[in-house]
Amino acid sequence: MTGVGGHFEVGTGFLPGFEDSMDKDGGVIIGGASLWMLDKCDEKLEKAAWEFIKYMISPEQQVFWNKDTGYFPITTKAYELDAMNKHLEKFPQFRTAIDQLHDTPINTAIQGALIGVFPEARQIIETNIEAMIAGSMTPEKALNKAAEDINKAIDNYNKTVK
Repeated sequence: MTGVGGHFEVGTGFLPGFEDSMDKDGGVIIGGASLWMLDKCDEKLEKAAWEFIKYMISPEQQVFWNKDTGYFPITTKAYELDAMNKHLEKFPQFRTAIDQLHDTPINTAIQGALIGVFPEARQIIETNIEAMIAGSMTPEKALNKAAEDINKAIDNYNKTVK
C-alpha cells in the first residue's frame, strides 16, 4: 500500500476473473508497446536501427523503461538487476501486475483480442473517452455510443467475411 498525500491508501491486486478461471483458462494479456524495424532501407540505416533495438532491449534499459512507464521488462535478465529489485521494493504495487502476468497460463484464452475491427474499435473507444473527458458526453452516453458504433462495425465486418 502506498499513501497519496496523506489522504488515502492505494493498493493493488490481480485483475478479477470468474471464480477459479485464473487457474484454468483465464489471465491477462500484454500489448501496447512494440519496436519495429523495416528491411526496406539502406544498410547504414538498418544497422543503426538494429543498434538502437539492441540498446532498448538491454536489461538496463528495460528496467529504466519499466520504472518510467510501467511496461513490463521483456527480458528476465532485467529482474536480476539491483535497480529492478530496488524499484520493486520501493514500489511493490508494480510487482502485482508482473506476478499476475507470470501466473497466467499460456493458452488460447490469453492470445489477445480476436476482433476484425480492432483498430476501428480502439479509435471509437478513444473518441468517446475524449468526448466524455471534454464534458460533451456523460460516461453512460459515451459507453453506449462506443458499444453501438463498435457493434455496427462488427456487424459490417461479419457481413464481409465468412
